[in-house]
Formats: sequence, structure tokens, C-alpha cells
Amino acid sequence: MGAMASMVMMEKDPDLFAATCLAAGQWADPEAVKDIWDKNIFFLTSEDDPSYERAATNVAVWERGAQRSPGRRSM
Repeated sequence: MGAMASMVMMEKDPDLFAATCLAAGQWADPEAVKDIWDKNIFFLTSEDDPSYERAATNVAVWERGAQRSPGRRSM
């Protein structure tokens, strides 16, 4: 299963996985998966990989979600 499919499954059923490891994963629209910001996600990517910039954008969206939700676990 690829990174995008894992992100979709986590978004649709957030309690299905205890954690996930996304290798070179990205999502074209980080707002579409913004609700998984408090899940245990380990991103693995190289700075040279074109997916790095999108993965960094996803993390930035999730960090904003953490700031808007006091009392929930932050990243």
C-alpha cells in the first residue's frame, strides 16, 4: 500500500492504525488530510526527492491544526 492510500485510510478511519510510516509520501491537497494531524506518523523522505516539499506542506498544515486544538496531543 502506498503513502497516499495510507493517508486516505487514516483520514476515513483514524483509529484503524496505531501508527504509520510514509516513505516519500505526499498529498496534493494537504487540507484533505488535515484531520490526521494528531496521529503517529513517521515521514521518511530525502531533501532531493520532489515529494519533500509537499510532505513539508502537509506537516505545516498539521502543525496549524495542533495549534488550533488546545488540549489535544501536539506533534
